[in-house]
Amino acid sequence: MDWLVDVLWYPMWINAYLIKVYTEMYIVVISLLSVSRYFVHFSLALPSVELTQKAVTSGIRWIVGLIISKDLVLLLWLIVTLELKKFQQIDKILDYYYGIHLNYQFLLYIAAIIQLPIICGAKKSSDSEINYLEKMVYFQTVCIGFTKMIMIPIFVTLLFKGVNDTVISVLFVMVDLFIVPIVGQISEFVYRPRAAVATQDQFELN
Repeated sequence: MDWLVDVLWYPMWINAYLIKVYTEMYIVVISLLSVSRYFVHFSLALPSVELTQKAVTSGIRWIVGLIISKDLVLLLWLIVTLELKKFQQIDKILDYYYGIHLNYQFLLYIAAIIQLPIICGAKKSSDSEINYLEKMVYFQTVCIGFTKMIMIPIFVTLLFKGVNDTVISVLFVMVDLFIVPIVGQISEFVYRPRAAVATQDQFELN
């Protein structure tokens, strides 16, 4: 059984890391798309850059590169710290990691909050041109953002009750691994049937 554990150990952590990179990338991408939607919505001028699939793909690659580079730098810093036996530096490394993660979260919170005036306000004529994929992105931004904001007082309460702050920090980071796919499935259920019905009606009219 020892050899089986050794064989499965590294693939398990590699898959966990790939999932973490994907969730971080996804949150950053949908946040940036939602922020850009806000400025386009309240601007009288047309956007200067067309949001094509090629542009989105390039942005995703760029963001994934930044995330992996960030993780590599922190990993190398951790390895050097362990080799030099400066264990007091580990807390500083974790603080940097959680600080960078908080920046992602603040971007997500801002993107979710600024969608409220668009959702609650009067729709413009340009809103009818938004396809169901874009609606799914904005729906996911709002749901993920407000879910994470609701969890903040829960984590603060746990902190005041004596739960270790490192445990709370890890939970705050790891909860994205569950929220993102759940909200993604909900948005698929909410918007895809409407898109399918609309496509079928258009086909029947033609």
